[in-house]
Amino acid sequence: MGKKRPRWKGDLAKPIYVGSIPLEATSDEEASAWIEQVIAREIMGKIPLLMRHYGIADEDNPLSLALALARDFVPGFQVVDVPLKLKHGTWGAVIRANIGRRIEWPPRRLNKLLNAVEKTKQRRGLSTDLEALEILTQREEWARPIKGSEGANEWLKTLQNRLADARHLSKVAAVQSRK
Repeated sequence: MGKKRPRWKGDLAKPIYVGSIPLEATSDEEASAWIEQVIAREIMGKIPLLMRHYGIADEDNPLSLALALARDFVPGFQVVDVPLKLKHGTWGAVIRANIGRRIEWPPRRLNKLLNAVEKTKQRRGLSTDLEALEILTQREEWARPIKGSEGANEWLKTLQNRLADARHLSKVAAVQSRK
């Protein structure tokens, strides 16, 4: 979640109101030009207030103002503090912990899970994937990555979802190999 947007005070909280008075002495072009000048003057008068709001002392530094505004309003400029974890439990590359979108598994790992489930079901005479996955989670390779990061039920659900991905991937590969 990004940081809260600033609450504006004083003239920064007030919009620039524009209207037109129908005068026969001026053309539409003249009136439009005059309105544009008024708007530009009002905006330029609020720039120092905006710089003061962001604590920018040098009023000749518009880049600092642009960056301050970008940090507040553009997601690509916002800094989010996230928990990190090791990719393989106790070793491997540091990755962002699962917050929202899941981390994709490579096809090779998905295929390995599918093969392990099918072999476990065949060897043990099991009828469901869930039974096979419960047995597989006892093995180091398919155990929960970090103890306490998610419960056993959540990890089983993750494995079921990845198994569904693996089955889908194998069906797609089978269809493509027929072509």
